[in-house]
Amino acid sequence: MTRKFFSLCLAFSLLIIGTVFGLKTFQKATVTLEVETTHQQRIQFFWATPVTEINHAAFSEKESIRFTISPKNQTYQAKLTDFNNMGLLRLDPANRPAQIKINKITLSQPGYQDIRLTKTALYKVVDGSFSLTKSSAPDILLETYSQDGQFFFSIDPVFSLTQYYFDMWNIGKSIWDSIQTRCELLGITFFSTLLWLCDLILVLLISSQILLLLRINYKQISSYLCHFLLTTTATVVLSATLLGSLSLIHFTSFILFHSITLIALYCISLWRQKNSTQYPKNITKMYKEMMAGFRKSMAETNSLPQKITFFLLLTVIVMIFALYLVPAIFSLPLNYDSNNYRLTRVGYWLQQSSILHYPTLDKRQLFMAVNGELMMLWIISFFKNGFPLIHLVQFLGAMLASVSTYSIGRFIGYSRIWSLISVIFFLGIPVAASQIATSQTDLFTTGCLVTGLFFLLKAMREGKMSHFSFMGIGVGLALGAKGTVFFWGPGLVFLFLGLWVIYRTQLSTVCKGASLAICLIVLCGSFNYIQNFIAFDNPFAPIKEIKGNVFLHKKTISKKKSVSKMNGTLLKGEALLWQIFEPSSNLKLVHPLSNSLASILEKDLRKRSVGLKSYFVNRYKVATVWVRSAHYSEDYASFGLVPFFLFLLGGGLAFYRGLVRHDKKGQVLLLLFLSVLCYFLFYPYVRAWSLHQYRYAVLLTPFISLIAIYCFEGIRWVALRTLVLPVLLYQIVMSWMFATQGQNHGWKAMIKNGTYANNYAHYWQDTESLIQQLTGTTKRVGLYLGKGPWIAQLFDRKVFDHVEYITDSPSPLFIDKQFLMENQYDAVILQNPKDIAVGDGVNIIYSKKKSLYAVQKITAEYKQKPWLLSGDIYGDGWTKPTGQFRAGNWPSNSLTIRLRNPVDTPRSITLTSSIEEYVLTLEAKQNTFQDVMIKVNERDTVKWKVNPVYYPWKQGNDTETRALGILMRLPDDSPGIQKSD
Repeated sequence: MTRKFFSLCLAFSLLIIGTVFGLKTFQKATVTLEVETTHQQRIQFFWATPVTEINHAAFSEKESIRFTISPKNQTYQAKLTDFNNMGLLRLDPANRPAQIKINKITLSQPGYQDIRLTKTALYKVVDGSFSLTKSSAPDILLETYSQDGQFFFSIDPVFSLTQYYFDMWNIGKSIWDSIQTRCELLGITFFSTLLWLCDLILVLLISSQILLLLRINYKQISSYLCHFLLTTTATVVLSATLLGSLSLIHFTSFILFHSITLIALYCISLWRQKNSTQYPKNITKMYKEMMAGFRKSMAETNSLPQKITFFLLLTVIVMIFALYLVPAIFSLPLNYDSNNYRLTRVGYWLQQSSILHYPTLDKRQLFMAVNGELMMLWIISFFKNGFPLIHLVQFLGAMLASVSTYSIGRFIGYSRIWSLISVIFFLGIPVAASQIATSQTDLFTTGCLVTGLFFLLKAMREGKMSHFSFMGIGVGLALGAKGTVFFWGPGLVFLFLGLWVIYRTQLSTVCKGASLAICLIVLCGSFNYIQNFIAFDNPFAPIKEIKGNVFLHKKTISKKKSVSKMNGTLLKGEALLWQIFEPSSNLKLVHPLSNSLASILEKDLRKRSVGLKSYFVNRYKVATVWVRSAHYSEDYASFGLVPFFLFLLGGGLAFYRGLVRHDKKGQVLLLLFLSVLCYFLFYPYVRAWSLHQYRYAVLLTPFISLIAIYCFEGIRWVALRTLVLPVLLYQIVMSWMFATQGQNHGWKAMIKNGTYANNYAHYWQDTESLIQQLTGTTKRVGLYLGKGPWIAQLFDRKVFDHVEYITDSPSPLFIDKQFLMENQYDAVILQNPKDIAVGDGVNIIYSKKKSLYAVQKITAEYKQKPWLLSGDIYGDGWTKPTGQFRAGNWPSNSLTIRLRNPVDTPRSITLTSSIEEYVLTLEAKQNTFQDVMIKVNERDTVKWKVNPVYYPWKQGNDTETRALGILMRLPDDSPGIQKSD
């Protein structure tokens, strides 16, 4: 008791000491500057350590903040260093002369009283003057003369431990409030989360019990983890498939089914334990023995430096996963694919309690592979609102891929340390790191596939049927999660045959194992392909959906018959290779080299694209603009220059050591290297190239890492091996960048809750705003939401007497008054404004942010209102190269639109209405919008065409931005048209 009491006292004392001398040291001070000027100017805010007299050497550029002040009253906020190292401040206007009215300067930091800088704090003025605007007000008017005016302030902060705890309590409370707000937005509730965690425990117990019954060797920790994670994934997918096909999707169904399954497995285990002496009789004892064996092996086989290195690398991996876990839980599903068809199908499945095909306008909701969405379905079924925690599916995929990468490394002969290094290398490859906290399914597919291929390696060497079984489960789960696995087909066949030659596995064993694996592949991955075959006579998709998309024929790419399919394949392959050098996949450290290589490829692509149809040329032009302006987006990330070059070097070394020196490790790595090359050769042959499809190559990343590490592990030179440390740090930094600076996901997108987060929120709030405008006399509503109708479930809340999904009509639908009357609709809600016909007798109701529209009959209650529709203007005001907008019920015969051309070359735009054609040349670098008036009829369509179409635009020192069309602002006096700045 005395020892425990002493330990508690020591821990409490360390907490106090750490709080006083440690935590407050890491707190940053905040400066809040409320200021106004007559014109835009810049000021710089410096700080320095306490001094007795003004000493310019005490200030440095490093310890400063720059503010660009607009000519209006605004508040600026920035972080400074800690108050402990601050005693003197300097305010330095850049403009000469300058006049700045400071309404308020406040410095704050936890543990200190807020410091308000006033006249009494003004220490000295150099070449300037100050005055109070009012005798009773704290406002300061700072004015400089012709020279470099500067103003100095002194501060004397005093720390209070009581104040510190009070401030930290408030900070913690604000953080907790923000977490609660995010949980409400995501739809996370305590009771639902508790139920899901209970079911998760049931699933984990089922997996443990299955492995216990199969007598899987649990003393090989990494191999056992592959078995365990793969079994857990298969349990969820198969249970969701079974319950979904029986129309029993509900969280109670999952809990009940998993409980019955666990009880049945436990009964089987009790029955089999009678003759079992070799294996533990229960799960608890098994895991105790597993951990004891792990500690024993570490104590016996490793020296102290190896132990330290091993646990250091393991800690880095754990920290990387911890870095991704928080955004994986609290980030919003913001990518395009999820919001268009992935979440849509999950929402419909939950409404129908079934995963069978249903009527829909977007066939992608049906024919796309389903296993990733089934994992999401299992999670979301426990929650009533939103789509929470679905990023954990990709997080699981990253865990599976990491454990499998380590296991494959150990299998081919890497040490523990080199196997861990290969895992860290994998976690830093941009195309993989960019997806860990997203709602895509590529990384989940990768985890399942690579785990299956690990068991293929073991099966071909050891000839055990259990390995063939788990190989079939892994590959089946991957095939059922993403059709891109089929691009691995030639590489997989090559790997299978190569391993057969190397290990000389008996033919009878291979035939039996392959038959068993094929059966499990069909079980785990064929459900939706069977549905597709029944519905479309094609297991992959309706013919019209895949025509010209997968098999890109010569006639779709070439103007000349001399351009063969093989040349087109080489062209697409070169475009894929070019993407490796895009900026966000490489740090600035290698940008000079990557930019020069990209330029060489780009020149060759442009030269060889002569004679090709606009299909490829236009895509490439758009890609050159977008790739250079994207910032850490999972859609554009590639392998990166460093991993790709190391992959080539490692493959060359494996070729030499495997074939020339007959090294077994080199032979296996050579097979993996050639399998990856098979993917690279086969993919551009059958797939139409587009920019974001490099994301599919994440399937290769574990093998890329294993082969790249062979550059260092395969050569014994100490000098060369020391290079692995900077390479490893490079990969860690890349992982950090994607975890914190992701465009749609990551810490920055999660914390700031900016534009992308608001995009998710407005799907819900916008739909509610439209519902509120329609409630009243509106009783019968038709829903024609086209692609992306995942918000349709919000209309199933009994707010209208009748809600009907319009799914059997051609697109565009051209909804008008006659359509409403024929179908007896009071209103039709739609997403694409092109589906609205130009005609009288109808009003168009806009949702708050114009993501949805409603066409409504004009009645006594709903009088005629003017409307404007434009589906060809992006959210930031850029137009498409060609487009149109439509006006209806317009009160006058003319429209005034505003145009601006900020790029540094003149551009022309042709505007055409039913009355006139107007050609306008916009000058280069316009700072203001130019008003243009065009005559229209009461119901009219105005079309435009911009020339030149493509122009990469860069403004000042900002990052490159797209400039496909021009900037356009429509009249803002029509209901639903957002007012422009």
